[in-house]
Amino acid sequence: GGSRGGGGGGGVDRAALERVITAKLQARLQEVFRKTRDELDAELTLQQKLALTTESLEAGYEGLRAAVRGWEVHNDAVMLKVAEVESWLAAQEAEGKASEAEPDELVQPPDVLSAQLFRVTAEAAGCEDALYYLDKALGASSVSLEAYLKEVARVARRQFIAQATAMKISEAMRGAGYGTAAAAGGPGR
Repeated sequence: GGSRGGGGGGGVDRAALERVITAKLQARLQEVFRKTRDELDAELTLQQKLALTTESLEAGYEGLRAAVRGWEVHNDAVMLKVAEVESWLAAQEAEGKASEAEPDELVQPPDVLSAQLFRVTAEAAGCEDALYYLDKALGASSVSLEAYLKEVARVARRQFIAQATAMKISEAMRGAGYGTAAAAGGPGR
């Protein structure tokens, strides 16, 4: 009989086999370590993103809560004003003044410039309404194109003059201290 696994010829070189197995195990372990490291890096990145998203959501939620608190304060103020107006209106109706008052009587300009500004602003708004209804009439074929163009030119000219006059009056009022001095009892008071 021959020797089994002995050191003779034709046998397996044990040292070479150990080197091959060791190299394969090291390569496999390095692959496992690389995959584990990549998975851990991905998990860490995900946790960082989640932390940032959580912070952002919490900040947004806090901002919304602050906005709600602000709206609640404004809502309370509005409700208080509504109650005041309702109370005033009830008092006016009880005295019989509410049904007697004409809208033009309720708004009385305090001075000549304010009266002029009210008048030209109303004229400009009236021109805007007229232009709207002229457009509707043209769309409904209730007016000819020639008549439409003629009337639009006339009304637009009046509107332009009214708006330019309103701007001039506003400039004069600013120059006279309206809006600053008026609030402190200046011109027009």
